[in-house]
Amino acid sequence: MSERYEIHITYKEDASSYETFKNVASLMLAIDDLNNAIAKSFSEEIETEAVIDEIANGSIRIWLRDKLKSLPDDKLKAYVKEPREAIADLLVTIKRKIVKALDNPEGIESRVPQIVKEEIENSEIKAAGYAVHKAKLLESVGKLSNAAGSFDIPPTLLIEGERMTIVNAYTFDPRNVEGVTMREQHTRGTFVIKKPDLVGESRWTIIFDRNIDVTIADREWLERLHKREISITPGDMLDAELKIETYLDEEDMSVIDTKYYITKVYGIVPPSKPVMRQLIE
Repeated sequence: MSERYEIHITYKEDASSYETFKNVASLMLAIDDLNNAIAKSFSEEIETEAVIDEIANGSIRIWLRDKLKSLPDDKLKAYVKEPREAIADLLVTIKRKIVKALDNPEGIESRVPQIVKEEIENSEIKAAGYAVHKAKLLESVGKLSNAAGSFDIPPTLLIEGERMTIVNAYTFDPRNVEGVTMREQHTRGTFVIKKPDLVGESRWTIIFDRNIDVTIADREWLERLHKREISITPGDMLDAELKIETYLDEEDMSVIDTKYYITKVYGIVPPSKPVMRQLIE
């Protein structure tokens, strides 16, 4: 089986070159992330990287191959004669089936891990043992799907003569994934408003040790803001209660995702009057 595969990106004539190549970079990183999530099924020590073999003229056509940066050869060779070739073939095969699965995202949380399990079961790698990391795998599929959604025209993937469209059809939500646990923390304090949304209901950016995106869940306060009963000026801070939801993979307790919500706004604080942050249970 050929280890090479092609990403084909068609862009509009008036497309921004900066945005186009930024989106290409995001797509490449998403492919890397998916490769590594699949590879962790074989061994935690494996690291992969999608490397460029060729770039064709015309619309953006990039030929890639999956390079194994690190591999516990001695462990795997006890079970597999050529572990690098076997894993490289599996990465391409599984990637193809996952991209096709995105065409019908219903039930994808159970179908994608099953795809990986079935392909490993039908390979010689099975003898070395494996463990499918469901949460990390689905998170990487979400990144690939979202990266594809950045393009005006969806990119395509060509593997072994079969061309498939990478569609933006799946958004990873850790709350829908089995094997993910959530820890909740509340903190009351003042948070510098970095980027407010004064019209819609999308997320704001505030400073909480670093920039974080938060959802304002205090509907009553939002309604007053939209009615212009509350004004915000540069440098103002929110005196508010922040809820932090941290989602952990139960297999190794690694952080999968973190979500932030402002559950209660007590007022707007000028930058000259900070209030000490305090934890509340």
